[in-house]
Amino acid sequence: MTAELVKYDAARKALAEAHRVDEAKEIRDKAVAVQAYARQANDHTLIVQATDIKLRAERRVGELLREMAERGERAGQGQGNGKGRTALPLPTLDVLGVSKTQSSRWQELAEMPAQEFEDYTERETERQRSFVTGVGMHPHAERGHDLYETPAPATHALLGEESFTGTIWECANGKGAISRVLRAKGYKVVCTDLIDYGVEDAKGGVDFLKQQSAPKGVKAIITNPPYMHADEFVRRALVLVPRVAMLLRLAFLCSVGRADIMDGGKLARVYPFANRLPMMHRDGWDGPRVESGPIEFAWFVWDREHRGRAQLKRILCEGE
Repeated sequence: MTAELVKYDAARKALAEAHRVDEAKEIRDKAVAVQAYARQANDHTLIVQATDIKLRAERRVGELLREMAERGERAGQGQGNGKGRTALPLPTLDVLGVSKTQSSRWQELAEMPAQEFEDYTERETERQRSFVTGVGMHPHAERGHDLYETPAPATHALLGEESFTGTIWECANGKGAISRVLRAKGYKVVCTDLIDYGVEDAKGGVDFLKQQSAPKGVKAIITNPPYMHADEFVRRALVLVPRVAMLLRLAFLCSVGRADIMDGGKLARVYPFANRLPMMHRDGWDGPRVESGPIEFAWFVWDREHRGRAQLKRILCEGE
């Protein structure tokens, strides 16, 4: 894979400087190859970047094809310039390595208003990422604050394996799905969230990623963080408290960009669910509901006192 495609900003710059169809199409073809690699590697970030570059390259090819046609520099079929005089063969779509279908579609992309194209690109990158995650995700603009309430059995499963001392901080409390279970089990819980959902005994307007210290008496954090900020939540939590348990997608194991939090010796235990969790629908979702979610989840437990490799134990999500 070329460096300009691995490095997103460099790829965007190379594309902006592409003034020939073959240049832009080469970037597009390399982006397609990176997409395939990203799916195999379960690399969410790379597939989003590759998809974005692919679409922008296709739009650029469409612009260049349209400009060539306007200048009379491209013949639809065969040779000549159509004016009855001898000329060098003009490049056909075949010569350019572009099919008629691609030419039509890419010129449609080129004709899109800028904001319409950006919206289309966001939808398509999320759709492509669904090949990696196993589920289609809503664009960030629709997902709001990424609130997906945790099924109570998932929290019960964690507490069947782990016990905690001191006060627990639920720092992405949402509407209280996890904290209700913790309190029912006798734990003292401090509940905060960026958004005020009107939950009793919970404080809204608290940006966890900006906190410099934990509330008094807190010894552990247990939460299901907004997945788009999961890395940052883990890093901040490990600064603030000695023990951290987070419900995350099992694919969280698979990114080299998380080496500091996954390979630093503090990850103590991982509890993947042997069965699928009940479907976690986005807050406000009013579409069709299904019983079982398509994504594999696990509880990840970090401990500052832990040394060495993480232990792995499969658990079950049982009951209502």
